[in-house]
Amino acid sequence: MITIKKFEKPNCRPCKVLDVYLNEYDFDSLGVKLEKVDVTTLTDEELGALKLTSVPTLIFYRNGHEMARLVGLKSMDEFEDCLRQAKEGR
Repeated sequence: MITIKKFEKPNCRPCKVLDVYLNEYDFDSLGVKLEKVDVTTLTDEELGALKLTSVPTLIFYRNGHEMARLVGLKSMDEFEDCLRQAKEGR
């Protein structure tokens, strides 16, 4: 199972722009679960453990293991490369 966690915070313009792009995907048909996480609800320890430096950040997990990460607003080609990497288990 592939899970993508989107780390964001309220009033973040790049986060909202990324939502527009992500809404173009039917994650259910791709076998992917998208979870949004408001970083303002996380503790400093949680942020440190996740090594989050900026929002938006997308972390791609396969069976609970991080497979890829995108930090900031990136191209959809880069998004699809990370998704492919997570699916292939590289």
